[in-house]
Amino acid sequence: FVGRMVEKKAPLLLIRAFSEVRKQVPDAELVMIGDGPLLKDARQLAQDLNMPVEFCGAQSSDFVLTELNRARVLCLPSVTADNGDAEGFGLVILEAQASGVPVVTSAQGGADEGVLDGCTGYTFEECDLHSMVQGLLGLIGTAADLMGTSAAAVQYVQDRFDVRDCSACLEHIFDRLTATERRI
Repeated sequence: FVGRMVEKKAPLLLIRAFSEVRKQVPDAELVMIGDGPLLKDARQLAQDLNMPVEFCGAQSSDFVLTELNRARVLCLPSVTADNGDAEGFGLVILEAQASGVPVVTSAQGGADEGVLDGCTGYTFEECDLHSMVQGLLGLIGTAADLMGTSAAAVQYVQDRFDVRDCSACLEHIFDRLTATERRI
């Protein structure tokens, strides 16, 4: 988990899911990077569930990159907050996959655009604890499955989100829009 400990990032949901994961994979570790208003509640829930969680607080991008390189999976269990705030396209989804780390997410923009479900990671419906647990177990389970998903994640980000290709696409859109404006 990387991000602010706020409602839309659903850190408490992740802790609940991971407590289910540890029933089947007792040595699985959860590292949560970030601070925010739910950090205290997250620590309390982990303690209540007797769940070992490494809370790292806010960290530099170098620290985050080091942790991504150590991780087997990144989970971003986003939800729509009570005030309507929702995850857009979490850049961390692409950063993880570019690092070879498959993603399990419900992030609205990321789940639709940033992850190939079943290929570069798993997506699940908002608040679907069971599906999130299954996605995590699918990636934590066997090294062979993880290796294929990891390689697919790297290739997907390289193929679809290369900055040169995205820039060329934007230039084409801008050119088309400015040509349309000239004709009006």
